[in-house]
Amino acid sequence: MLAALVCITISIRVVAQSSEEPEFKVSAVPDKWKNESAVILAQKIDYAYVRKSMANAMTIKEYVRKRIRLQDKNALENFSEFYYVLYGKKTDVAYSVIKTNGKVVNIDLTNAIEVNKDVPGVFKPIYFTTNTSFYKLAIPDLEVGDIIDYHYESTEDIALQKGYGEFTPYIFTLTYNYPVLYQKFQFELDKGTNAMFKSYNGAPKLREGDDGYDTKASDKKSLVSYSIIDKNREKVSDERWNYPYRNSPTVKLKITYNGGGLSNTLFGKKGEASADAVDLERLKAMFASIQYYQNPISDAMAKDVIEYLKNTGKENLPPKQMVREVYYALRKSFLEVYYKGASDNASLYGSKKRYASKDVKKGNTQKEDEVRMNKLLWAAALIKICGVESISIESVAVMPRYLGKWNDMLFEEELELALRLKGDKYYLLLPFNNFDSFAQGYESFDGCDAYSFGLLGGEGYYKANIPASTSNDNTSLNNISLSVSDGMDVLNVERTSTYAGIEKNDIIGLAHMDREYLNKDFQKYIVNPKKNKGDNTYTDAEKDDRIKKQKEYFQERIEKDGFEVNKYDGFNLIQDGRFDDSPILSFKENYSLKKMVNKAGRNYLLDLGKLIGSQIKLDENEMKTRQNDIWLAYARTISNNITLDIPKGYIVEGFQDLNMSIDNESGSFISTAKVDGDKLVVSTKKIYKKNFDKKEQWPNYVAFLEAGFKFSQSKVVLKKQ
Repeated sequence: MLAALVCITISIRVVAQSSEEPEFKVSAVPDKWKNESAVILAQKIDYAYVRKSMANAMTIKEYVRKRIRLQDKNALENFSEFYYVLYGKKTDVAYSVIKTNGKVVNIDLTNAIEVNKDVPGVFKPIYFTTNTSFYKLAIPDLEVGDIIDYHYESTEDIALQKGYGEFTPYIFTLTYNYPVLYQKFQFELDKGTNAMFKSYNGAPKLREGDDGYDTKASDKKSLVSYSIIDKNREKVSDERWNYPYRNSPTVKLKITYNGGGLSNTLFGKKGEASADAVDLERLKAMFASIQYYQNPISDAMAKDVIEYLKNTGKENLPPKQMVREVYYALRKSFLEVYYKGASDNASLYGSKKRYASKDVKKGNTQKEDEVRMNKLLWAAALIKICGVESISIESVAVMPRYLGKWNDMLFEEELELALRLKGDKYYLLLPFNNFDSFAQGYESFDGCDAYSFGLLGGEGYYKANIPASTSNDNTSLNNISLSVSDGMDVLNVERTSTYAGIEKNDIIGLAHMDREYLNKDFQKYIVNPKKNKGDNTYTDAEKDDRIKKQKEYFQERIEKDGFEVNKYDGFNLIQDGRFDDSPILSFKENYSLKKMVNKAGRNYLLDLGKLIGSQIKLDENEMKTRQNDIWLAYARTISNNITLDIPKGYIVEGFQDLNMSIDNESGSFISTAKVDGDKLVVSTKKIYKKNFDKKEQWPNYVAFLEAGFKFSQSKVVLKKQ
């Protein structure tokens, strides 16, 4: 819904209160919240959808106002930066600090900078998008007892298409990390505009009317208003492994319209609320229609793959083998068009990710290091190929776990598109990126709800939930060889890392930054090997710069675990993790670390426990209480095998304390340590056995998480003989 920023107007003034609700004049905090870090005294979030007279367009107006009291030093730190969203043709922002003596300090916002990062929940907008950019400003000289009072308001004109249309949904919770004394969410709708909404997890229902208060986003009195007024809302703790939409009071809302002409603009019905979810028949029609989508790019890719199968004698493979071959051949075609094409065709990809090469010299580096194919192009090409090759497939509507169970679904935007062999739950395919192997799993869809819909002559639909992966499917293993320098001041490390399943998703792009994998694809999936005379290689003039940058990223990754790197010597890819015949990602690194071996009299202390990586440190309150059920991303196993060459003239003491064993139904941490000749051999294994647990099982997690953290703090003594 929110378009690119066109113009920003920033106001430096006191937030106006004359036309606001009286709750925005409150400064006192109830006694029950005196010890809270901060209290949201009042907040109002208001959106208005106003039809433009004599034009097939709509003005969307946004108004956000918040008044927050800061009550301890932690709050001063958390609110030392202010984040806000800007959009549309005009945006006004105002921020003031009310001191305890009543003095009002207006903050100059002209030095705000644009950032693209995850921000604290109190600053996030409520519309449903994951691609929001924020502006950030440092707020100086905050003191305990200050009240911060800010608002921003924007307007944007949107041209309406003919017929039925929809805007970006709103999905929001009523809870924050701070208690809320008063909050109001309001949506004002003009003629010809409708609303679909529903409340979940005990959230109050939206009701018609503004309760007599002045509106702010729009002063047009003919609008129909729907609002929630919520008071004395207790805070929720910022618990790890929590899906707020499943645990907290939540509201979903979407604005729709009937466009297409002057009659609708002047005489269309006013907003009419409806809480009906998208029914399965409508979803069936929507997902079945994908097979009729046509595009020159997807048609060309499909044609290449069909020719490849014919020319290589693979057109008669069994269905399970055939769909694998199609998947990889189509991936090659996509990557070839993107990386060898003359331009960066934005219609080709769906999303970009991580390690972009913006820090490397321009040239081929204008292409992103990781892209995901546009889901409609992907589906159109795959369906066309399968139709020609008589492979029975079906579309799958997948509901990401963090949004809720299937019955919580209200909008199409909450669903993702997947394809699979008909009736085979283990062959789920999602739009691929550069590195996905066939039927690659993703944490958002691990054990989630789904429905399958017939394609290519298939009929009907049925429940087709995605199986949850196991701790044996998603693994990481570090084999670490250690030696101490002759000067006893540097620890030399050779580490071989191996990843499988979902565990490799966040690291595989970095492991392939040299783009050498493109040559493998381009040379393996040639459309007509007998006649091909073309260039089947990928030439990258900036490859050396990219490899240098890759090493820097890997070093930064080590440093984020709390190490001081003396020197990063090298990276070597062993197994690529991109194919079924090489599903494991594996690579070797050589580097050395400072401050791991510290002198203690005649002896030395080695921080051996740190080598298993940073471990979760639970605070005292977190160990005692758990408010919400436990939603982990996925089950997994994390293992480390450490071998230390004991320096000549030394023996190892204290390694017996490294033997631990905590094992329960939710997870485990098991470690062993022994001296074998001139080597100290240590192994650890940490297992998260589930992707969900009831909150009553939290003590199980405390037990093995605490064991892992205790191990990470362990040292051994290198004792002089």
